[in-house]
Amino acid sequence: MATGGIFDPSVKLGYPQSIFVGQNLDRKYLCTHCGEVLNDPIQSFCGHRYCNGCLHGLISSLHTTSCQACLAEGDDSLLDKDQTFPDNATRKELDELKVRCSNSNNGCSFSGTFSDFRKNHEKTCEYRQVKCPDCGQEVSPRFLTEHKRDKCPLRSVPCRYCNKTFIAKDNWSHNGICPKFPIRCDFCDNLPRKIPRDKMPDHLKTCRRDKALCKFGCKEKYEVNKEGQHMEQFAVPHLDLVREKMEKLEAEIKQKRQQGEEEHLQALIGRLSILDSNMKVCQAKVADLNQKVTGMSQRSRIEADSGTAYALAAASSSPSTDSGISQIIDQLKTQEGIIDSKVNTFEGIVAVLNREVEKCSTQLENYEGQRRLDREALEGNERKIKSLERVIALKDVSMAEQDLRIQALENASFDGILIWKISDFSRKRHDAITGRVTSLYSPSFYTGPHGYKMCCRIYLNGDGMGKGSHVSLFFVVMRGHYDALLRWPFKQKVTFMLLDQNNREHIIDAFRPDPTSSSFKRPTSEMNIASGCPLFMALTQLEKQGTAYVKEDTMFLKVVVDTADL
Repeated sequence: MATGGIFDPSVKLGYPQSIFVGQNLDRKYLCTHCGEVLNDPIQSFCGHRYCNGCLHGLISSLHTTSCQACLAEGDDSLLDKDQTFPDNATRKELDELKVRCSNSNNGCSFSGTFSDFRKNHEKTCEYRQVKCPDCGQEVSPRFLTEHKRDKCPLRSVPCRYCNKTFIAKDNWSHNGICPKFPIRCDFCDNLPRKIPRDKMPDHLKTCRRDKALCKFGCKEKYEVNKEGQHMEQFAVPHLDLVREKMEKLEAEIKQKRQQGEEEHLQALIGRLSILDSNMKVCQAKVADLNQKVTGMSQRSRIEADSGTAYALAAASSSPSTDSGISQIIDQLKTQEGIIDSKVNTFEGIVAVLNREVEKCSTQLENYEGQRRLDREALEGNERKIKSLERVIALKDVSMAEQDLRIQALENASFDGILIWKISDFSRKRHDAITGRVTSLYSPSFYTGPHGYKMCCRIYLNGDGMGKGSHVSLFFVVMRGHYDALLRWPFKQKVTFMLLDQNNREHIIDAFRPDPTSSSFKRPTSEMNIASGCPLFMALTQLEKQGTAYVKEDTMFLKVVVDTADL
């Protein structure tokens, strides 16, 4: 295992001990640093063994470091790159041990020597995980082709209506703008029709003529001169619509009434606060008058207790003073009576307001309880809506898969001949050059209703020895429903034709399958390894004068499988 970048001492670069079947491994087979089975054994000058990646990682990250095994033994030896050498003897001993694949938990049944595993099987195991070059998702190599063809969200798929290609994950957004996508016309008689989106404006010009919308709001359309017949036929649905509208109006009125009661309660609370402040002012005035009366009474007692003849004479000689005091006292008593009556009135008003406040508080509590019940019902409905949305999403995915299957069946042929139309050629060619989508698969076709299942794979920028200079075209044998009844290996002659759309100079190439090749044996997965013509046509021939291999950004390929002896 090669290392690069910053060395992480916690990463184990050796092989796990669990892959060695029934082996009690000797300590000399384990790396001094990571503790796993030696990967490319290296022996240091002090005699201890390391994985090649572990030793060079330690030296390069720390420049100079001590051997940990030597430190444990009471010695101190520095690890030096110039004083290390490959331990070929230990490597040969390890190569003879029996191992199983490290991907055995994923289903791999490989069992053999460590040498076979290390040199051959480890890099070609079908159960190891690799990343999809387009979306980055990790899949098994044996399913990578199927993933890129059928499941990768970034694969290119053609629209079944307008033949334009788009990214698979953008299927629904494309359907929302596709000019050929069928949409419903609610004005058509009997059952609604589905009309292509770009034809709908012209269709509505004639479909809506002499048609009217119901004034009650039902979705039925009728001819203008048959309004009476429509009213008689749909009387009950019209009454249901009127009832629904009345219920909505009652709900709105109830809501406004509740808002009005809340405003009335706020007004009562405001009036209560004003009356309370007025009552406090009146109480302050009464207290002030009582203080004045008390002060005058005290002064009169003081004058009476003095016993001076002058005061008595002055009092007897000034009857106007006594009469003035009596008038003041009478006025105060009169004002006190008026204030008492006002206080009694205010107390009655306060009692009434208290009852109104209690009533309003009870109503508010009832409103709060009802609001809580409505909120719970609303949350329940929201949960149901989310559940339905999930179900609809699953149905949409299922419908998309069914659409792809129907489209594959519609394009399939059962006579061993495939006419493959590759539209939007310039974009797909650019994707092939940039490496975004290197190859394209054709629709599947058959040698007969119960015959071989096949398809083609094209590299518009070449593959293998034709990369960058030729168009590479390959033939693929796929797993079919009737493989058990067919002869294997596949031996039928295959002819490739790139059609000149001016019918002048077709490019033709043919081959007969090699019976010993695994590409033509009975498939054990969805499809065998592609085989064919990596140098099918030079890219320079696409622009050859007088030919039309690509015309109106479209290319046509014809594949003929010889079925004469079937």
